[in-house]
Amino acid sequence: VPGTAAGAAPRPAAVAGMAVNAGAAFQYVDRAGEAWEADRAYTPGGWGYVGGVAAATEHRIFDTDDDPLLRTTREGASAYRFDVPDGSWEVELRFAETVHERPGERIFDVRVNGLTLADGLDLAAAPGPWHASALVARVDATEGRGIVIEFPARAGVSTISAIRLRRR
Repeated sequence: VPGTAAGAAPRPAAVAGMAVNAGAAFQYVDRAGEAWEADRAYTPGGWGYVGGVAAATEHRIFDTDDDPLLRTTREGASAYRFDVPDGSWEVELRFAETVHERPGERIFDVRVNGLTLADGLDLAAAPGPWHASALVARVDATEGRGIVIEFPARAGVSTISAIRLRRR
């Protein structure tokens, strides 16, 4: 990215989109050649997770061409924050249940800038453990607030494997 120091991660305002490999300490390049950045804690003016712990599985993830991307997760994050410029954005969230095999052990909601995308998400129920799933929504970043993705838990803790933002 022009204007980015060597080795420094681009600031969200400097790019038209970004992809995050949640729970991973490494970058992942998918089959389409898109780079998914290593996960990191949120800092003002940037992006990252708020809370939670990194986790990984060696189990295969079904229903995806990007199995390695979904093998890492951030468990129990209260949110991800992206200090992006105002405008219309597409938010894609990717999930895989990598811990619980029985429905009801992990249930959480997903909200983006206050809009509920999932109410009572239970990945062990559908699509089932070790299967990929995704949510996609268009949201507006307004009044300099950026994008805030929240994961309030109802049972157990939340989980997220990957996040992609694209400016529209």
